[in-house]
Amino acid sequence: MTKSSTDETISVKRMERIEQGFRRRTMSAKKRVQNISREDVKKFLNNNGFVLFTVVAVIVGWCQLPEDNLVSLTFNK
Repeated sequence: MTKSSTDETISVKRMERIEQGFRRRTMSAKKRVQNISREDVKKFLNNNGFVLFTVVAVIVGWCQLPEDNLVSLTFNK
């Protein structure tokens, strides 16, 4: 089965619209990132500081476990 030229143009136009959407969303995201202020960062850290602290503490604690405990925690039957 071969595609007709109209099928190919429809799929090309569809791909162009998808690419346009990607470009539009990319530019929008870029503008949002460029407009992040110091106050926005402070608000984020105030709202999520405890969660970030907890995640870091768990990772540090996990890294400090002796190897025999890591094996028993990882492959617990």
